[in-house]
This record gives sequence, structure tokens and C-alpha cells, in this order.
Amino acid sequence: MAHFAEIRSDNNEVLRTVVISNDDVNANGGELSTEAETFVANLIPKDPILATEFGGEQNYPETYWKQCSFSGSFRGRFPIPGDLYNSSEDKFKKPRPYPSWVANDKSTSPLYDYTDWMPPQGWFSNQNQLTYIENVDGEDVEFIWSKNWNEERGLWTGNKREGSADQNNYIFDYTTMSWVIDN
Repeated sequence: MAHFAEIRSDNNEVLRTVVISNDDVNANGGELSTEAETFVANLIPKDPILATEFGGEQNYPETYWKQCSFSGSFRGRFPIPGDLYNSSEDKFKKPRPYPSWVANDKSTSPLYDYTDWMPPQGWFSNQNQLTYIENVDGEDVEFIWSKNWNEERGLWTGNKREGSADQNNYIFDYTTMSWVIDN
């Protein structure tokens, strides 16, 4: 089965994905062809639920179709509604989560090669920066930092688990590559 994404022409936002038989794709230009995209555009009607959300079929935005891969083997990721299609890169991406984040070139950390965007300073470089050890009932237990991106400050803020004896607020310091108490 072949998958195609319907994309708004005005902002390249993915509206939905549909499944088309491989036989139909092959009979209409083949994989990744503009002929197959045109075939799908003519075959698939405007989505009635989306038309209602847009205030009627007359307000349905102009769209185009692109073939996509459920496995992500071409055009980046498998798109879901709200994702964006970047025609210059010929790939689907998640929207930028924060204005300061930059495109992830996938080379800064293998821990984050699945994501399209990254903070301007880069990602955490190893698992030790994502977790901490705390003694619980005489045993060392590994916990995951509760972390959030603070766009105003341009840094990660973090806290240890609820119930921890340490209830300080932390920030991630990129000069020491460690979590430090936020003064």
C-alpha cells in the first residue's frame, strides 16, 4: 500500500494522509511521481470533517498531494496532521517547537537523531545528562530529570522527582555539561 499526504498550499501543513493501492500508483506514473500525485488529487474528495472545520467546502484550502513513507524510508518521517512539508528538502518535518530552535543536522548526538529540531546549544551529549542517581532505602536508583525548555532564558530547566529530598530548581549548564542549581 502507498501513502499520500494532503498538504495545504498556503503554508505546507499536512492535513491528512490516505492509503492508495500500489496497483493504482503503478498504473498512474509509479512511485514518487507527479502523475501519481495528480491521480490521488483527482481521486480523493475533500475531507468532509475538515471541510466542516474550515467553515464549509467553499473555505477548504487549496491543497496538493505528496507520497510519503509509513516506514520513513523517504521524505523524512511519516507525516501526521500538523506536520510540515519542506519542498526544498523534499521531506516532512515536525513544526519548530520554539523560535530559537534550529534544524537538527543529526550529527550532534545519536541520542536525538529522530528529531527535526534542536536547541541552539545542541543536545545533551550522553545518557548521564538525562538521568541522576538517588539513594532510596539504601539503594542507588536511577531517575530521569523532569526537564523543560525555557525559551525566555534559552536553556533547559529541571527538577528531580516528586518526593525527592532535593527539591531545588536546576538549569543545564552547557559550559560544564551538567545540571547545576538555579540561583
